[in-house]
Amino acid sequence: MAPKLYVKLSVDALMTVLFLLCLNYPLIRNLPHEILGTFLALCILSHNVLNWSWYQHLFAGKYTLFRSVLTTVNVLLLAMMAGMIISGIMLSHEVFSFLHLDGSFQARRLHPFFACWSLLLMGLHLGLNGGLIKLLFPPQAQGTVKRLAYAAGVLCTLYGLYAFIRLGLADKLLLQSLHVGRGTNSWVLLADYTAILFGLAFITYQAVQWLSAKPRFKQEDLHA
Repeated sequence: MAPKLYVKLSVDALMTVLFLLCLNYPLIRNLPHEILGTFLALCILSHNVLNWSWYQHLFAGKYTLFRSVLTTVNVLLLAMMAGMIISGIMLSHEVFSFLHLDGSFQARRLHPFFACWSLLLMGLHLGLNGGLIKLLFPPQAQGTVKRLAYAAGVLCTLYGLYAFIRLGLADKLLLQSLHVGRGTNSWVLLADYTAILFGLAFITYQAVQWLSAKPRFKQEDLHA
């Protein structure tokens, strides 16, 4: 593995873990939430710096079907994460208290909204890019290993769908609710968010692989 790719995957893995922990506010409480959120923001910045070539080629070349979908997801994810970071800074009572921003009710309402949309868009982003998903569900795997990996992905997807419905995330995505997972065991909540993220990534990755194998879809339409 090339050193740069190793660094990218390491940053992505750390960013994913920090994001899932930050989503689970009941588990870590306020000060750790703010500290981990600050490191998450630094990881997001590092991720974008490491992938700066994507921005440089944003307006170059042909936009295939796959590239159009991927670009749309990336731009939306960037916007949601920027909103999540800004609203988080506005709400800070510890790490950024020196700014005296005293977050408004609107910021308190928007912060979980941005976070939940980031969760779904990150799942799509992971599935479209492969990356960590290829490590968890390697396409070169054969026999029992491949079947076990696929079964784990299906179970993760099904549990993620159950968790999405049980937590009422649809209301959060539509700004109809201020709280997610209230009254839920914090470790169960962590499993819920993890299943939602990787379940969506798995099903997205499998959908791209399935479409790539269909004769009616040209390979150049599905790949950048």
